[in-house]
Amino acid sequence: MAKFLTAKACTAKIEEMVREAGEKIWLISPYIDIDEQLKQRLRARGRAGIEMRLVYRGKKLPEGESEWLNSIDSLEIRSHANLHAKCYMNEREALITSLNLYEYSQVNNIEWGILVSRFDDVELYRRISEEAVHVFQNSVVEKKPVKRPQPTTARTPSNAPRIPDSLGAWGSAPADEIIEFAEGVFFENDRSAPADDVIIYHADETTAWTPPPRS
Repeated sequence: MAKFLTAKACTAKIEEMVREAGEKIWLISPYIDIDEQLKQRLRARGRAGIEMRLVYRGKKLPEGESEWLNSIDSLEIRSHANLHAKCYMNEREALITSLNLYEYSQVNNIEWGILVSRFDDVELYRRISEEAVHVFQNSVVEKKPVKRPQPTTARTPSNAPRIPDSLGAWGSAPADEIIEFAEGVFFENDRSAPADDVIIYHADETTAWTPPPRS
């Protein structure tokens, strides 16, 4: 059943949808001024190769937003001169709201939203998806996603050498989080694995630490 959300709940839900996306993230918002916490979430999902699409209004991203958005390889950016709708989606949920992806609006404005589940509101989610695709297909391409070779990965066993993380506790993060290290190394928990089974990447994101062969 669809749920009614107010401004703070909408903001929290958008972040949650980005954090938990396993296949896609679609952001449709006329105005863009993304807070730092959501930026970090989007960067993490970008490193995970999640398909991301952003549609905004106008012909040019705001100063300060363009550089970091363009640095996310899996993000496709488009613009639509007549866009006024606001919609945020992943493969499981869609949020139709008055809230722009704009930090000032999230903090100061009275905003409402309706959250729709793909599983509980099948037909409604389908209609929203169709309209989102229509808007996307009729928008001007500003940036296409960049496909890079996927890094070689290896799951580390529980007795593998530990790299101290910035939280001071190995494997204490949620399974879908990517934690950055000061050394430029990060790990990503395997969703199906115990918390101490992690994938370790080097800073260049092209190689992975591989545990030594068992004797």
